[in-house]
Amino acid sequence: MQHRRPAALLGAAALVAAAVTAVTVGPVAQAADTPRTALGAHGQKLTVSASANLDPAGETLRVTGEGYDVTKGVYVALCKDNGDNRIPTPCLGGADQTGGSGASKWIVPEGSAEAPAGVAEVWGPGGTFDVELDVKAKDNGLDCTEVACSVVTRVDHNGTGDRSQDVRIPVAFEGQEPGGGDGGEGEEVPPGTVSYVRSAEFTAAGMPLSLLLHPDSGRLYVGSGNTVDTGSVNESGLYVLDPADGKVLSYIPQAPGTTGALAQRVVQRLVKALPGDGVVFQYPVRGIGVAKTGDSAATGVWPAGGTITGTGPGTTDGSVLIAQGAVVSEVEYATGKVLRTVTLPSSGGHLGVDPARRLA
Repeated sequence: MQHRRPAALLGAAALVAAAVTAVTVGPVAQAADTPRTALGAHGQKLTVSASANLDPAGETLRVTGEGYDVTKGVYVALCKDNGDNRIPTPCLGGADQTGGSGASKWIVPEGSAEAPAGVAEVWGPGGTFDVELDVKAKDNGLDCTEVACSVVTRVDHNGTGDRSQDVRIPVAFEGQEPGGGDGGEGEEVPPGTVSYVRSAEFTAAGMPLSLLLHPDSGRLYVGSGNTVDTGSVNESGLYVLDPADGKVLSYIPQAPGTTGALAQRVVQRLVKALPGDGVVFQYPVRGIGVAKTGDSAATGVWPAGGTITGTGPGTTDGSVLIAQGAVVSEVEYATGKVLRTVTLPSSGGHLGVDPARRLA
């Protein structure tokens, strides 16, 4: 089977700016586990005044930091924790560039012309800050009783793919364990609505573009592009996962170009399963690749013609169908040899194929 961008494999999204009403609360929260500190990858130190048994109706947390890069703007907020190397989103207060939410703070370089006075805090000596966050369990589309949440720092809207200032401290509200939450979206679904139940969330396969559960080996093949918010890490390629737990069994990033030179490729479409294990896939702009679990690189051919706009299984074990605009061809995926071609009266796109009836 094959699906586009499944809900169970979620790519990260950018923070959405939104203003929310500030919460009026009592003194800065204190708890038995306070204060709690986390360290960043580049020597940053983040400390929060409380992280457990927070009042769901609202509390004020004191958040301090040191050792941050003073040349970059940073948001400080309570956000859904999407794991290592992923943008934490959504957040209470959104990407607050107004200074009015109370649930999110913006720290900027000294002399920044982007943030008017009163809207953002300026870095202290040594990359330090000291702010208060007004937080509660549910607000601005975020429900921390349903998902894992953390107090986080991250580079502001000027560097959404920059993960260098990410530091996270998991928090929990009354009745939760620290870092709790089931990873769900926490959205209300009206009675009678056709919906889905999340069975797993696999976050180690880049930006999923195409899926194929192999009928023989039972392995989950994932064609992937690159997730922008992972910064300098390019995640494109072909992944093989264990569908039971999401463990990556194999990662095949490279496939040949027109000259045969190997390079990292985006895997756009998974075309067909091979007997036993392995898949045929399509990659830009007209590459047809073949790989299986354990391969270090894919083999591939580049059929003549224009950009491939659609694919499907061929009528033989060794062939696939490709659409190149209005031209549909059946080609051998091992050699690129064209077996037959038909020109359609209009531009071709994705192909639906019924191998049993030999129809496309």
